[in-house]
Amino acid sequence: MAERHLSYYNLRDAFSSYGCPFCIIIEKGLIKYFDDLLYEGVNTSETAKDLSKSKGFCKLHSKLLFEFSDALGAAILYQRVLEEMNNYLKQGSLKKYLDEVKNFKETQNKFCPACVKEKEIFERYADIFINFTDDFLSKYGRKDAFPICFEHFNVLIDKLIKIKSPQIKEFKGLHEKNIKSFMEKLENLINSYNYHHKEKKISELEKRAWIDAVEIISGKNYSKKRSSRY
Repeated sequence: MAERHLSYYNLRDAFSSYGCPFCIIIEKGLIKYFDDLLYEGVNTSETAKDLSKSKGFCKLHSKLLFEFSDALGAAILYQRVLEEMNNYLKQGSLKKYLDEVKNFKETQNKFCPACVKEKEIFERYADIFINFTDDFLSKYGRKDAFPICFEHFNVLIDKLIKIKSPQIKEFKGLHEKNIKSFMEKLENLINSYNYHHKEKKISELEKRAWIDAVEIISGKNYSKKRSSRY
């Protein structure tokens, strides 16, 4: 039987929060990753090697980098990448340059150091979920439980199927229930724009249901600069 360590309790806390618990865990992990990187990792050879291979962070994680407003750290990181990209252009023929960068976006998405970290975090916590499925299903069965995003639900249900877990049916049923419960909030938000329902007030969670709907599908939880725009 696996032991319950700090990561187990971190995931339990995330299941008690509002949002996909795995997105919450990943976001916290990425914030720590960027904090550590910008504080003490910008000048390491390992960082230089990783960013050289990936040609910078992918578009999604670049947006998260902006939120730290660390001008010096970001400048040092991208100075090297820009120098390298410019050298490709300066030193070789255009054909050689284009051969080097033709898969630029795919390279960023495949080797982005933050993407690698994100996958590592998720796999660690997915294993905890699999080892203690009963514990987490009891949390997921709460009346106010927020749906796990489909990106992470799909991976988790696949892992449970592969090990022939007896909890597959229960997990699927709870997920359907939580999606249905969330859809009521979304429906109330939509109805609030109908003049026939203008007198009915909606809750703060219902006001932001459109944001949550996007995240349930997209599986990302970068929340610092979001607003409800309601």
